[in-house]
Amino acid sequence: MFKKRNTHRVWLALIVVLMFCKSTYSIGYISWYNDQDKAIHRISVLNGNHVVFYENHIDTLSSFHQDYNNSNLRLSGKGQHFAVNGRLIVVFGGCGSVFSIDTAARSITRLDLTIHSGYNFDAYQFKRRDTIFSFGGYGFWTENNLLTYFSELRKEWNVYSVGTFPPYTPDFEEGVTYKFAFYDEGEDALYALRQNVFYKFTFGSGEWDRLGNLALENIFPDRGTFGVSNLHRLNDSTVMMMGGLRAYYVMPRHNIIYDVTMPNGLNANTGRRSNQFGFNRGYDLENELLLVKFSDKIEQGYLFEYVNRLPKRINWESQLYSQETLTKQAKFGFSLFGFLLIGGFLTYWIRTLYLKRRYQYFTEAQWKFIQRLDKGVLQTQDLNEFLELGTSSWEVQRRKRSEYIKMINGVCMNQLGCELVLRQKSPEDKRQVLYVMNVEVKNKLARLM
Repeated sequence: MFKKRNTHRVWLALIVVLMFCKSTYSIGYISWYNDQDKAIHRISVLNGNHVVFYENHIDTLSSFHQDYNNSNLRLSGKGQHFAVNGRLIVVFGGCGSVFSIDTAARSITRLDLTIHSGYNFDAYQFKRRDTIFSFGGYGFWTENNLLTYFSELRKEWNVYSVGTFPPYTPDFEEGVTYKFAFYDEGEDALYALRQNVFYKFTFGSGEWDRLGNLALENIFPDRGTFGVSNLHRLNDSTVMMMGGLRAYYVMPRHNIIYDVTMPNGLNANTGRRSNQFGFNRGYDLENELLLVKFSDKIEQGYLFEYVNRLPKRINWESQLYSQETLTKQAKFGFSLFGFLLIGGFLTYWIRTLYLKRRYQYFTEAQWKFIQRLDKGVLQTQDLNEFLELGTSSWEVQRRKRSEYIKMINGVCMNQLGCELVLRQKSPEDKRQVLYVMNVEVKNKLARLM
């Protein structure tokens, strides 16, 4: 009985000690390859542990100093780091936490004041002009469509743009919805695959464009496999993607995907699934890529493998997406052309009906007189000029004016039920006759035409 109670106390003490120990292989870490000592350095932002992984052994160095409380941090297993103004800026999917690592001073500083987490798992994060951006991410059963950036001034993430495609719930989608994202630094554009459709966001114009449907399925990671962990950026326009038993070079700008799987499968995903060390998918060397494989048959549990950055052989190539038949600009041009065509046809049709209706009441010559009379009062001289009576004698002018007024008033009486022209005496000269349009005729013409 005495020994049994003592054993329970020993186990209880060990459990308590383990609970308060800082684990060497903690989550919340970043890593990079150091060319000087030919090793991978890994730091945990949760506890500051600094571990160096060589090809044949592991060293633990003194921990980095932290200026923040890590008790409320909820970080995913592996973060991403970006070199910004001599610092390493570290971000994690699934939360808004942002850290700054100073390797010279061996210190870690938290930059953000956010309290939100659990909303952007597997978000694609990248650097653009010394600013960290984040696109998409899964959380609360929804894949969001937000492009955000981190402001060191506000110490918070801000919305930069909202995708023209809606958020969606992958758990309720029929079939598999693949996801992929890549920022092309040379083109200053973000390519995103959402619900099997490729989109492009151009930072210069701030516009989203639909490029086309995914051409190849089953090679792109879906939400369940966390696509960001399968990607390794090679240069400004190319990203390496390792999925299953194959390896691919993807160039969204040129709409091309290459299968570059080596015959021995060395650059594929085989042997890299159980990543308990928190290593990156790959590490860039001068002309090679360092890929780490894991095995319980090796004492340190991992193995360094080196492959050429430029593949010696391309197995096959294919389009990344089937391009839309018409671009946004072309659709706008055709829509504008169609609108103008329809507008021109309607204008011609209305004009034809208008003229046809006009000639039901008066001839073209009579309409000219009506338009001239509508402009203002006609004096005797004005009417003579309209009837081209300038060279005729006074008697002929008088007779022709009287005949024309009688004729036009007779036509108007038959068509509209009232006379068109009214005679009035000039207020300046009682002997002068003025010709004015009947207001009743003007109102009837306005209603008819």
